[in-house]
Amino acid sequence: MRRRAAAAGPRRFTPLTSGAGLLAAATAVALALTLAGLVAALISLRPPPLLSTGVYYGWTDGRAGLFQVLGAPCPEALGTRDAVVAASLGRGSTVTHFRPPAVAATAEPFVFAQAVPVLSFAAGAMATFASTGRSQQARSPDGPDEALLSRLTVTCRSHAAATARLGSAAVALLPASAPLGDPSGDRPPASGLAVTSRLLPPASDLLGVLVVSNDGDETLVLHSLRYAPRGSTTGTVVAAAGDRSKVAGWLGAVLRAPAGRPLAGTVEPASLTPWDAAFQAPYDPGALRTRNADDLDLLLQPGDMALIALDQRALARTVVSRPVLLYPVLAYASGPAPADTHQLTWSGLATPLYGSTATWR
Repeated sequence: MRRRAAAAGPRRFTPLTSGAGLLAAATAVALALTLAGLVAALISLRPPPLLSTGVYYGWTDGRAGLFQVLGAPCPEALGTRDAVVAASLGRGSTVTHFRPPAVAATAEPFVFAQAVPVLSFAAGAMATFASTGRSQQARSPDGPDEALLSRLTVTCRSHAAATARLGSAAVALLPASAPLGDPSGDRPPASGLAVTSRLLPPASDLLGVLVVSNDGDETLVLHSLRYAPRGSTTGTVVAAAGDRSKVAGWLGAVLRAPAGRPLAGTVEPASLTPWDAAFQAPYDPGALRTRNADDLDLLLQPGDMALIALDQRALARTVVSRPVLLYPVLAYASGPAPADTHQLTWSGLATPLYGSTATWR
């Protein structure tokens, strides 16, 4: 009986302290460290992601400006940090070199809950670059000159390098003026115009929705919008102008929310009647419709607002889909429509247009 009781009691275990057990544990740890080191080495040796060939547009007036190229040429490896130490932009046979802070790798919130890596160029450096080699600029009789860009090369602190043809890229040269929608707020535009953009729903073919407000005391006319290199544009935009009460209806039309689920700040156009403040008659000169970006003809009384929406139809189709990052330029005038384009004021926008081109397939 005593033997059975002892057998039924809890068993006692002693820790493994033998030499074989310690050797096995040490071997496992060494193998894990070796594998981690091998993975880190492979990642550090992997060539950096290529810069994106696409459609790019920006502007500079020497003091302010925006031009960015999509890509992360100097990514971080495990436990290491890399950085851009030099970049060069090509214009035909002319190559100009940039060093920080004239060029920097940044990330921008172009889409919901995601930072998009870009390479940003300082306004002053871009103005110097764009003003050289005038023979390689696209002269425009009815707008600002544009410097056409062909290739970008980036060198990293790790000695890695990335290079790519930009595709279709240009920078507009503007006279010194306050940019519309300046994120810093240091230079408010004298015209009273303010431009903001709307976040787009996921899986949208929209490149951007610009909302323009006339906060001044003068009547203004929005004349045209330059948003991409000439060879890449179709000029097709959707735009409207009128009392600010109409904005919700315009947004409902261009954002195309699912039936019965309107987005915040929008109104379903089909639900509007002439008794609704957001209703705008189709025959109204400012009614929402397809327009030519070179001839918007949008009249803004003091307090009025305008909407300009661009989707993939605004750009020429490409054989394969290309990324798009554009900072457009808006032309406007005080009073009635100007007799010639020399009376226009051209101002750069700090609101990006981001997306991709449509393909022929």
